[in-house]
Amino acid sequence: DYRPEYAVDGDPQTGWQCQGDGAGETLDLDLDGTARVIQVGLIPGYAKVDPHDGREWYPLFRRLTEVRWHFDSGDPVSQRLDPDPDLRDLQMLELPEPRETNSIRLEIVSSTRGETADRSVTAVSDIEVLAVQ
Repeated sequence: DYRPEYAVDGDPQTGWQCQGDGAGETLDLDLDGTARVIQVGLIPGYAKVDPHDGREWYPLFRRLTEVRWHFDSGDPVSQRLDPDPDLRDLQMLELPEPRETNSIRLEIVSSTRGETADRSVTAVSDIEVLAVQ
């Protein structure tokens, strides 16, 4: 089960998935009110480690190479991501200027293939939004 809410649950062992390379797929985040967002970021793949056999899923699935962050106003902000299969950390982007927004739309622009051809799935393990008062 790879529901959208798993991308924002703070657990990199879960995640949201879409089929194929993900290009054009979007994920909407409701911020429950207006926030002054200064940074956004994500883990650009499925960072799960199987608890039964220790298998690492991150290199097997597709990994994001670019996304666009859309806010309530202003132009979207692009973020290039490092798809290195050994880099499973949160990749943050400091916004050029803070954005007052009630919601954020994450748009997948591109991804790279995983090591296993039968896993043509793109995943986001975790999304983080940093806002200030």
